[in-house]
Amino acid sequence: WSWDSDLCQRNVSEFKGIWYYDGDLSAETYIVIDGNGNWSYYQRAPGAEPAEMDCGVFTYSMDEVSTYYADSTMYDGVSYRVFEVDEDSLVWGDEGVYYMME
Repeated sequence: WSWDSDLCQRNVSEFKGIWYYDGDLSAETYIVIDGNGNWSYYQRAPGAEPAEMDCGVFTYSMDEVSTYYADSTMYDGVSYRVFEVDEDSLVWGDEGVYYMME
């Protein structure tokens, strides 16, 4: 855990990796977060290459424990509320649970 706030939020660099919906490596959606907190949301149709649907910057909440925000740089005013369930799982907005698999 990093001491980036009074809430002991993790540093966004600690979320670096590929997060798959429901822990399924072949899931239709997945999220890539880099070591700087930049994220990309990908969606793929069966038999097609993944397409980046959104991207932005991942930040921690200044007033809520285990809460982060994924602010879109593609869409004005769009921000996803992200909850850390445990070290390897995130609830991304209304999407559901994503698990770090890589």
